Amino acid sequence: MKAGLGAGALSVVGVSGCVGVPRAEDTRFRWLVEPAELGDELDHYQAFATHPANLAEHRDDLPEETWQGYQPFLDWQTADPEPEEVDRLILLRNGGIEVDIAEHDLDTGELSTTLEATGYESVEAYQGYELYSDPDTESVWALADGIFIAVSLDSGEDSVAGERTALDGVEAVIDAEAGNRRRYHDPQVDTAVRTVLGELETEYNYRVRGTPEVSFDDPESGNFRGSVARGFSSTFDGEDLRINRLEIFTNESDAGDAAENVDPFIESDPIFEGIESADAVERRQDGNLLELHWHIPVAEAGLRPIIGSV
Repeated sequence: MKAGLGAGALSVVGVSGCVGVPRAEDTRFRWLVEPAELGDELDHYQAFATHPANLAEHRDDLPEETWQGYQPFLDWQTADPEPEEVDRLILLRNGGIEVDIAEHDLDTGELSTTLEATGYESVEAYQGYELYSDPDTESVWALADGIFIAVSLDSGEDSVAGERTALDGVEAVIDAEAGNRRRYHDPQVDTAVRTVLGELETEYNYRVRGTPEVSFDDPESGNFRGSVARGFSSTFDGEDLRINRLEIFTNESDAGDAAENVDPFIESDPIFEGIESADAVERRQDGNLLELHWHIPVAEAGLRPIIGSV
């Protein structure tokens, strides 16, 4: 994105029958601000979180091509950190709205100097964060010790941002982290996203996305009628990479139909690279939740099974 990573790398119906909810003490989702806080017309976004320091622990076990494919996540506009220096990187995306958040061990003063050298101007402070704005683009950075937030908005005529600005977005993310604004997974915002986050393994790499209810079936592309939220996670487990994909539907019948017709998706989507056959994927339906579980050797893992897609 223009503001953060140099390489650029929905209001949904309520669901029933699913019991998973994010644990109260789990702070990993505190940055996931309510979509409407980022854009007047924004009902949903995709969130991707990765743990570079954890991936670095498995550097020698991964294929070289996979490791190199991950490097754009560490190619920032302000720095080229070592993976050990980044505990968590979170990307929020939908159309022209891009938000990057990093929890890191870099020197904040050096990041500030680099921003100013590339044309950003110090504009003000907000809740303990120093803010920097690019006068030529709709992008704003916020810096505090161990944290950066970068927001870039497409302000074009058809933008979902509406009257919202990048500065509004930065302030909203800061407030959400502090518990002063609603988050994507709050019960009043999106119960489907809440359920997915509660069921996923989210310690290391995960994705979540809420969507308007899907009105058609196209299994090969991963679209199933009645779907309202999807999630993905990958976790290093000894010599294996353990992978999960979850999907929430409006009702149990739609989830059952998807379970019966999921093979074309398994056979075509890159997240399943490395499995011997579709039979290697465990399928489990629990009410309106469809779960897919599988594992592959770390030594053979491509990039997509690690970072996923939804």
